[in-house]
Amino acid sequence: MSARSLRSGASRLRRLAARGAGLAAAAVARRIPEERALALGAALGRLLWVVLPRRRLVRRHLRIAFPDWSRERIEDAGRACFEELGRSLAEWSRLVELAPEELRERVEFRGVEHLERARAGGRGVLLATAHYGNWELLPAAWRATAPDVELAVVGRHFGEGGFQERIERRRLHGGGSLLRPDAREILRALRRGAAVGVLVDLYTSERRGGILVPFFGRRAWTTSGPAILSLRTGAPIVPVSIRRVEGARHLAELLPALEAPRTGDRARDVQELTARMSAVFEALIRERPEPWLWLHRRWKRSPDLPDAAARGLQGPAMRRG
Repeated sequence: MSARSLRSGASRLRRLAARGAGLAAAAVARRIPEERALALGAALGRLLWVVLPRRRLVRRHLRIAFPDWSRERIEDAGRACFEELGRSLAEWSRLVELAPEELRERVEFRGVEHLERARAGGRGVLLATAHYGNWELLPAAWRATAPDVELAVVGRHFGEGGFQERIERRRLHGGGSLLRPDAREILRALRRGAAVGVLVDLYTSERRGGILVPFFGRRAWTTSGPAILSLRTGAPIVPVSIRRVEGARHLAELLPALEAPRTGDRARDVQELTARMSAVFEALIRERPEPWLWLHRRWKRSPDLPDAAARGLQGPAMRRG
């Protein structure tokens, strides 16, 4: 057996062990007091920071975004990112058990008037968000806060079996609908006046509609879908984010709808609107970096980073990540 095969096998075992540890921790978190569950989640995050190879990718991404940071600060931010993921996992495991009043106690919404103003046009709204804080809390918390506004969530399929079912139960908690990343489904939801939630901060290949826009001073392949749909339908893009305030309390903030350029050059307008959307989340992450999911290969194949990280050549584990 080659050294590469051995490394690949060891990496796969680490990923399986990490997934098993996460599922086990989630099962325990459902059965213990919330404060202890959050502490357990943070401890799991610290453990995974030590054992998972992806910490190297997190460090690389933090160096790209914050080139002036010391090694110690990068290490602290990476560890804090994993701790927040662990806390979010603990909350995610308990989400379907939370009643509307409990969700309202946990999540405070600010800037709701921006969504109301955007909805007044009658063309639906695109709620753009990122893998920041406990983003999986947003759909259920919103439905508990504003049950009269239909919220449809766009999400990729994670395969058959128990994990997909768990994801769907939580994303549909309190009502609403779950949409595939399919333009026709999203258009139908917008036409009936729904607010459509979409995550916009992942690497998206050119083949899947990705375009290059600046992100932390480097161009990154970014989904153009929200901009295309907004310009086509007139549905405004309203950015929304969530962050932990203290313990199990969170603050969700909605920002004013992005101004859509209409120069008559559709490609140029899509480029500009996508860049504006990306800039909103860059500013959010710059202000408080730790809650963002630094594990994703955000700068994969960036022409501004012509190295192994940009091409996605991180070894077998990274290529599948």
